Amino acid sequence: MILVEIYDEEVIDNVAASLKFKNDELIFIGYNLRNMQKGIDNIENFFKHIKREINISCVEVVKNNLELMLEALENLINSDFYDNDEFVFNITGGDDLILVAMGIIAERYNVKLISFDAQKSKILWQTENVDQSKYEVNEGKSSISVRSSILLHGGEIVGPENTPAVYYNWDFCEDFINDVNNMWTICRNDCLRWNKEISELQTFYNKETGIIKGKANYIMSKLYEIGVIDRCEDTTDEAYVFKNECIKESLMKVGTVLELYICVTAMGMKKEDGTPFFSDVKNSVNIDWDGVIHDIHDADKDTRNEIDVILVKGVCPIFVSCKNGDVGIDELYKLNTVAERFGGKYAKKVLIITYFAKKGVAWDYFVQRAHDMKIQIISDAHKLDDNEFIKRFSNI
Repeated sequence: MILVEIYDEEVIDNVAASLKFKNDELIFIGYNLRNMQKGIDNIENFFKHIKREINISCVEVVKNNLELMLEALENLINSDFYDNDEFVFNITGGDDLILVAMGIIAERYNVKLISFDAQKSKILWQTENVDQSKYEVNEGKSSISVRSSILLHGGEIVGPENTPAVYYNWDFCEDFINDVNNMWTICRNDCLRWNKEISELQTFYNKETGIIKGKANYIMSKLYEIGVIDRCEDTTDEAYVFKNECIKESLMKVGTVLELYICVTAMGMKKEDGTPFFSDVKNSVNIDWDGVIHDIHDADKDTRNEIDVILVKGVCPIFVSCKNGDVGIDELYKLNTVAERFGGKYAKKVLIITYFAKKGVAWDYFVQRAHDMKIQIISDAHKLDDNEFIKRFSNI
């Protein structure tokens, strides 16, 4: 099978059908090869990352000139390598004029046309000469990961393989998941106190010795009760140590426990057939905008943003900002900008908050701005149980 796509600025539409089918050739029809090249480079990086060998080529057509469009398409169809049994044209992308051209070509040469739904990963419409049973399907391979989604949009994740100093690789084992749930239970009972006293714990912590030296506050006492910190026996003063490195990292920022709770809740969600509801879940995702990770000494050359949590449902990324404290309107603009840049029209945007200092008109204005940006707000997150979170995530 050779798939021909009308190149679209919405990059997910350019690859969704190729994720569904086992085509080894992908041909893009577009207006300007130079303008298309950056997108093609990103698509090649994407397929390389998912270990898919696929040959990509382009056919340039002239914009706003139907006659020259038809000429370029006819040259493709009359070329030596064209085989009407192998070629399928996906007309999901593109503007009205090129769709008219494809309709004329289909009538003249009986070419196979389909329209593909990226979100549902299925053919929505097809010409009568298309026989789907002849096309080999990638069973279970129609979804993407957080990193491959970012690569597809021209960025890169700053991770342990390229910048170890700014990324922590969480180990979501059963024991750590239990600890996250227990810490969130403590946090949700009094989020403001959690923020205050976890900040105090951080001042007690000595990076060189790994010891938390100081009289336990209320939150520290609760952490001791659930076993995530323990008394240190190597000193005569009151002191504590973290249970492990994951626990230490989760308590180095006051809001991390909310991020982690969102992650473990999302990871536990299943579809009716028992498969994961989300194809990937990542927290503290540091995105490099141009996809080129510079040396740490040249970090000022990089434009980066960190997103608290990114979920992927099929091919659709969900950008989540988690705030276990007051939040300003700037957070809406940041979330919206990053999601549109690295998710396009398929991106979903969610703001999860436990506390908002302003009330009345200020809150109404905040909600309206979020609505304008199509950002869903989950407020009073600390009052929601697991089932309510699952329900909210299922409806995103």
